[in-house]
Amino acid sequence: MRPLINLPHSIIALLFIIPRLAAADPDDDPRCSPYTWENSEPGDPSPTAWPARPEQTRTFKIGRPEKAGDINCRFGEDTYETVNSGTCAELANMYHITLEKFMMLNPILDADCGNIQPYTEYCVAGFIEPLRAYDGLCGPPHNGATCIGVDHGQCCNSETWTCGETSEDCARGTCYEGVCWGHKVFATDGKCGPKHGNRQCAGKWGECCSFKGECGSDKEHCGVGTCLFGACEEPLRPKIRRPECTIWPGVLTEDGINVMEDRLACMADCHSAWEERSKKDRANTLGDRAVCILRCPDVDPDNHLGRPF
Repeated sequence: MRPLINLPHSIIALLFIIPRLAAADPDDDPRCSPYTWENSEPGDPSPTAWPARPEQTRTFKIGRPEKAGDINCRFGEDTYETVNSGTCAELANMYHITLEKFMMLNPILDADCGNIQPYTEYCVAGFIEPLRAYDGLCGPPHNGATCIGVDHGQCCNSETWTCGETSEDCARGTCYEGVCWGHKVFATDGKCGPKHGNRQCAGKWGECCSFKGECGSDKEHCGVGTCLFGACEEPLRPKIRRPECTIWPGVLTEDGINVMEDRLACMADCHSAWEERSKKDRANTLGDRAVCILRCPDVDPDNHLGRPF
């Protein structure tokens, strides 16, 4: 009989375990289940599936409107799930516009904001589309069409009522509206002053506005007593006659100031009696007489006397 081979005990143990593992069902043994993460720590949020947000509804059209008078909206803002009659004011305050302008930009809303809808985009920045002079004709003769935003030029010439971009088209007193000061600031008809919107005068009309409310550049418009504002002539100012300077008797101190009588002072520069001077330019004032500011370049340090007359 052959002797048994001496095998290590670990190998012999594996020979008994392997058949059992092959026959075992992993579903029946919890020790063989795959590792899964469980939210067992207190205070830790568990993954939440958020409900899908409804698609936003836009109440306006982005881009230039098809016709004048429509709303040209440049920016919008969304509402959320909860809305009420105060949501209109909230959106207006958020974008620093008045409630009146918000309602103007959103004409589909009722006056009390009662029909505002959730998950809807409303206009919060824009303006009413003006009549643009796409044909190059502008101003009052052409229904007030503006030159802004057209290819013919940005200035409406009040002499030709056409759009242009030359210095003459955009000049003060000629440009009615557009990229210029316009007729509300500078008169384009020669009428100025309080009775005509406080318009100023410039360009071909002259630089002076008379009390009659007319622009011009002559004496009748710019002269004293006839010119209301503008390049008015200034009235002549009367010359102030300074009193003749008198040398008062006195004595000089070391700083050259006449403070005592009985002796001659030095030469003096004359100034009006109401003129103030610094400490080094103190004056000897006697009643209503002239004030003499003493200038003593040759003071004798021994007797402190100035050069006598």
